[in-house]
Amino acid sequence: RLYFGTQRVWRSENRGDDWSVISGDLTKNEERLSLPIMGKVQSFDNAWDVYAMSTYNTVTSLAESAVDENMLYAGTDDGIIQYTKDGGKNWTKMTVDKLPGTPASAFVNDIKADLHDANTAYVVLDNHKFGDYKPYLFKTDNGGKTWKSISNGIPDGTLLWRIVQDHVDENILFLATEYGVYVSLNQGEEWHNFSRGLPTISVRDLAIQKRENDLVLATFGRSFYVLDDYSALRKINAETLSKDGFIFEPRKALQYNQVSGGTTSDGMSSYYAKNPRYGANIKYYIKESEASLRSKRIARESFRGANLDVVETLVMSGYDNPRGLISEDIDDVAENSGLSKSEIKEVISIVRNNLKTGVNIAFPGWEQLDAEANEDYAKAIIIIRDSNGNKVEEISRPLRRGVNEVNWDLTKDIVTTINSGSSYSSGLSRWVEPGNYTLELYKSVKGDLTMISESSSLVVERIKTGTLTNPESNKHNEYYDMLAALYKKVNKYRSVFEKSNERVKSYKSMVKYVSKNRSKVEKNIAALAETQNNLYSKLYGNKSKKEVGEKEPQSIFDRLSNARGGWYSSSYGPTTLHMKSFDMAKEMFNRIKPEMDAYFENVEKVGKILEEAGAPIVLD
Repeated sequence: RLYFGTQRVWRSENRGDDWSVISGDLTKNEERLSLPIMGKVQSFDNAWDVYAMSTYNTVTSLAESAVDENMLYAGTDDGIIQYTKDGGKNWTKMTVDKLPGTPASAFVNDIKADLHDANTAYVVLDNHKFGDYKPYLFKTDNGGKTWKSISNGIPDGTLLWRIVQDHVDENILFLATEYGVYVSLNQGEEWHNFSRGLPTISVRDLAIQKRENDLVLATFGRSFYVLDDYSALRKINAETLSKDGFIFEPRKALQYNQVSGGTTSDGMSSYYAKNPRYGANIKYYIKESEASLRSKRIARESFRGANLDVVETLVMSGYDNPRGLISEDIDDVAENSGLSKSEIKEVISIVRNNLKTGVNIAFPGWEQLDAEANEDYAKAIIIIRDSNGNKVEEISRPLRRGVNEVNWDLTKDIVTTINSGSSYSSGLSRWVEPGNYTLELYKSVKGDLTMISESSSLVVERIKTGTLTNPESNKHNEYYDMLAALYKKVNKYRSVFEKSNERVKSYKSMVKYVSKNRSKVEKNIAALAETQNNLYSKLYGNKSKKEVGEKEPQSIFDRLSNARGGWYSSSYGPTTLHMKSFDMAKEMFNRIKPEMDAYFENVEKVGKILEEAGAPIVLD
């Protein structure tokens, strides 16, 4: 079924092959050239820009109730709202000047029937062609008999274009305006700016992708924007916001092999938007952040009188200088910090007043500054567990109040080694199995880990599997355990090898301090350097060949990389080739291990010889 509006309403029951009229003329049926322009009716011989003028007397918006197919609403560009409750047999007319505070000239930009209640509808009007920029937005809950204004929270001077309703929660409405998007969580009783991350641009149309819970925006001049998965809004209410923390149940996470590719020959005018981030997008709510010592001091000194949570967020976002904050664009501060414009404006007002009064700021003291430098910031931690309660992944972020989000790539780390002073392991990981997972939210403050939310569930689904069943899939876990064990051994030896090489480099510079048996010492160091180069080639490959890209036998680390495989093998499990590479890497390591042990031993011996000869002691 399709509907189409001209000056009347048409309906097709076969996708447009045939049409039938279900109304008479629903407009005022005026002659547009007889209407006054600039206060009076003009002569026909005056210059008329008829190609720029609207045709006028046209149905501009139609809506069929999703609850009752016989309930239809129509709005026109000449200020009329019509509705029928019997599928178009009888229509009830109302001019828009019957709406509270609305002029008769208002244009009906949009009319929508409520998706959940047959008697509820919404209408959006616009009167800017007459110099009137008020936001006109109304709602009926009795089938069009009476209407009330629902524009609370929308700034005066904001033109309104479209309205859409969530298909699950009847209370959630989105509104497209001349200056961005607004959202209501209570059926229009109150509106909130919902434009973070958007340019200040006219949003002319809205649509909801129901399967994915995505909000799609069409703008005037800036193309399309997509807000991925807004479903967390359905859980934002007084009860949720009163809790210390809350995890919103994410949508199903889909596992698949990501394909990267494309071409650079499309010309300079081609544009590619980013895909949604891969994996599970996890949104969570934090009621209160934990202010750092530095934020507390800055709040006392430069932002005194401002909300401490807001100051903490500003400081963590790099806005710790009050004079610098004043000079920043509010839109940029809002986007970078996640704060609302009203919160930022309030702080700026306080800062300006503080700067005007000019109070002296005392030196905080060295102990205070040291404590600030050494402080560990509070963190929010998401722990992901499998159906057996085993921890699969842990993701941490700064503890910031409000709604936050993290992304999990649906992998789990294979524990191997980590270099001292680093926060990164060997990077060995593999896909988790499809199934049900549990999300837990904690906060960590000065080492105190506290669970602050009830757990939430996450479903991981693999959207494609192999045509053939792998008869050795039950051996995959055993293989990765063996691979992790080999990684540990090889990386431990690599670490000692690199430290030994640094010692040999130091030995070369220490020879000048040797006065006895210098020739013998230099021969020992030269032998170490030769062994080092030989071992390096076996571990990493020939330096000269690598420099020019010449082919050569694979090194241990080449074999290990092949044994690990890329994203594909970590996803679906190892192949026979991966296992072959593992066996070869293990065999190569077993062959080179005695040579490396001897090298390490000789490095220690030469170090003692140098020390006895009066050279400086080498410290690792």
